[in-house]
Amino acid sequence: MMKQWTFRRQLVTTIAVVFITGAAVLLAVQYFTVREIVSSEVSIGTGSLPVSICTSEDSDECIEGPQSGPLWGPDEAAPSQMPSVSADNNGGSVSVQMVNFFDEANAAIAQRLLLWSAVILVVFAIVAVAVANWLAGKVLRRVASISETAKSVTASDRSARLQLDGPNDEIKVLADTIDGMLERLDEALGRQERFVAAASHELRTPLATVRTSLEVPALQGRFPEDVSASVERALAANHKSLELLEALTFLSSVQLTNDRQYRGDFLSAVGRALEEVRLLAEEVGIVIHSAKFPAGDPTDPADRLVTVAIANLLRNAVIHNTVDGQVWVEADERTVRVLNTGGVLEASAVAEMSQPFNRGSETRLSGGGLGLGLTVVQAIAEHFDGTLNLEPRDGGGLEARLHLR
Repeated sequence: MMKQWTFRRQLVTTIAVVFITGAAVLLAVQYFTVREIVSSEVSIGTGSLPVSICTSEDSDECIEGPQSGPLWGPDEAAPSQMPSVSADNNGGSVSVQMVNFFDEANAAIAQRLLLWSAVILVVFAIVAVAVANWLAGKVLRRVASISETAKSVTASDRSARLQLDGPNDEIKVLADTIDGMLERLDEALGRQERFVAAASHELRTPLATVRTSLEVPALQGRFPEDVSASVERALAANHKSLELLEALTFLSSVQLTNDRQYRGDFLSAVGRALEEVRLLAEEVGIVIHSAKFPAGDPTDPADRLVTVAIANLLRNAVIHNTVDGQVWVEADERTVRVLNTGGVLEASAVAEMSQPFNRGSETRLSGGGLGLGLTVVQAIAEHFDGTLNLEPRDGGGLEARLHLR
C-alpha cells in the first residue's frame, strides 16, 4: 500500500511542477524561435567567388564567379550545397564537389541550442524544487506551531494559547479563532468545575443534618421496631451519599489545583498508601506482596493527591479480587505497578474502568464502591502530566500502572 503524501510534499511538488512546466514551455518556444531565425538568416547569406573554374586550360566551359556581392538574392532559394574545388598536382584536371555546408551548420547550431536548453532546464528544476521546499517550510512552520500548541492543551491544563506572530493573513486569523475558542472552553469548563465543587460542598450540610437526625433517635431507641430496618437503610444510603460527595469534592479540588508539578517523594507516597489499605486487605483476606517502602510525612502539597491515587489503585485491587486473592506492588522513583488476581477481564471492559461510576462486575464488598476510584486516579495522573494504563492480567485480574512525569 502506497504511503499517503504529506501536505508539505504535495505543496512542494505542485509548486515545483508549475515552475518546471513554465520553464520547459519557455525554453521550447525559445528553441524553435532561435532555430527559425538562424535558418532564415543563413538563407540570405553573402559571399564572393573571385575565381573562374574550368575543366581544363583550353576548355571554354568555365564557371564564372562574381568578384563580390551576394551569391544569391534574398528572394532566391538558397542552395543546399556549396562548391568545393580540388585539383591534382599536375594541373591536368579540376573536379567540382558539393557539400551540405548550410545544412550541417544549422544542425550544429540546433544541437548545441537543444543541449544548453536541457542543461538550463535541469538546473532550473533543481532550483525550483529548493525554492518550493523553502516556501512550503516557511508557510507550514506557522501551521506546525499551531499543531504543537494544540497538542499541549489537555483537560487538566487548558492554559496554553497559540498567540501566533506574523502578518495578519489567513493563518493568523485561524490562530486567533482557535485562541478564542480555547478561551471560551476554558471559561465554560471552569464554571462547570466550580459549580460541582460548590454544589458538593452545599449538599454536605443537609445530608449531615439528615444523618444526625436519624442516628441520634436510633441510638436512643426512639424508633419503633417496625421502622428500625428502614431507618438503618436510610442511614446506609445517607452514608454512601456523603462518601460520594466527598469523592466529587476531592475530584473537583484536583481539577482546580494550579500546581501541576510533582516534587514530592513518590516512594513515600507508595508507603503511606500501603499503610492505609493494608487493614482493609486483612479484613477481606487479601495478601499484599510488596517491598518495604518508607512512609514518611508528606514533603510537598501534592503528596496528598499522589497518596490518594496510589491508595485508590490498591483499594481497587483489593475490592475486585477473589477469595484468598493476592496483590503485587512494584514501584520506582515515578512509577507504581499494581497487579491483582481475579476473574478474566475483556480488554473492552478494562478500557471503561476509569470512567465515572464504573463499578465493574466482580466485587467482594456489598457496597460495590462508588465507581470513582479509578476516575480519581486518572484525574490525578492527567493533572501531573502522567499516565494511567490498565490491562488485563494474564491468568485473570488486572494490571494497573501509574506513571508521573
